Amino acid sequence: MYQLAERFAASIDLSAAARTIVAQMESERIIQKSAKEGQVNGLLKALSMGGVPKPFRIQWWAVCNAAPGTFVLGDCCVIARSTEGCMGVPMQFGIEEWGTLYLPISSSGVLAASRSREAIALSADELNAISAEMSSSYIYASHFDNSVADLGKKIGARSTMARAEIEAMVGEVWQSLACEFASSGVASVGSNSAI
Repeated sequence: MYQLAERFAASIDLSAAARTIVAQMESERIIQKSAKEGQVNGLLKALSMGGVPKPFRIQWWAVCNAAPGTFVLGDCCVIARSTEGCMGVPMQFGIEEWGTLYLPISSSGVLAASRSREAIALSADELNAISAEMSSSYIYASHFDNSVADLGKKIGARSTMARAEIEAMVGEVWQSLACEFASSGVASVGSNSAI
């Protein structure tokens, strides 16, 4: 039995297996890099073409990177700074009133966009605190420590909408979609009772 196992082990080409694993890892890295570059270049091209409605045109945008685990995402998702300097969510301000938007896109990156040529920087701590305060129910973090626990205590401190309002709004959207599907003859499955 021992000799059979020894012959089997000798017949396996470990260097080929290692090369295959390294090639797969390299392919994944190339795919991720290409996807990121494609998204950024596509957004840049779309913005430069001028086809964006005036209320959404921006003069400056960037992806701001930090160490993994730096940012949390609140359930309000996008944080806005008004043209007057007030912080909140975009729907708080009129469609023409927001000046800068901040969208955490990962635990290490934030997409920032501004209508002016001057970007207004926020520290990670400021952005995380505002995300928690503007959230109605949750924050999402890649890890849990005392700083995340402290942010959890701030959830809802400046939320602009109560959970019941959000559920009612989403329920209305689901209801209107259900009516559209019903009138178009498209079958639907499920209900909007559990939002």
